[in-house]
Amino acid sequence: MIIKKFILTTVKKLISLNFIIVATKGTAKFLNNHNLKVETINKVKEGGSHIVKAISDNQIDLVINTTKTQGSIRDSYSIRRTSLTFNVPYYTTIAGAKVAVDTIAHLKNNNLKVKSLQDLI
Repeated sequence: MIIKKFILTTVKKLISLNFIIVATKGTAKFLNNHNLKVETINKVKEGGSHIVKAISDNQIDLVINTTKTQGSIRDSYSIRRTSLTFNVPYYTTIAGAKVAVDTIAHLKNNNLKVKSLQDLI
């Protein structure tokens, strides 16, 4: 629960960028308790419509999956593997996710101009 509080600002920013947030039960409850609108999705072992199926069905654009125990690392293997297979950006740290989301916000609000190195000389 301590780690989850550090993701609040990043989730708020994603919502402001019109992302729909999907989270497993514990995280969804935490975020909803902080007045953030979040949809709940099952873990793979819970069956039904679960996160790995959502990734493989192209319903997920970005994955933030922090783990702190060996059990949660093992459980997240299929999420990591499916994200890699379907070319979905996957972040395992809150710091990495924050930088990615800040970059998305910057790109959405600014034009990106690409220059070759030769043009800079």
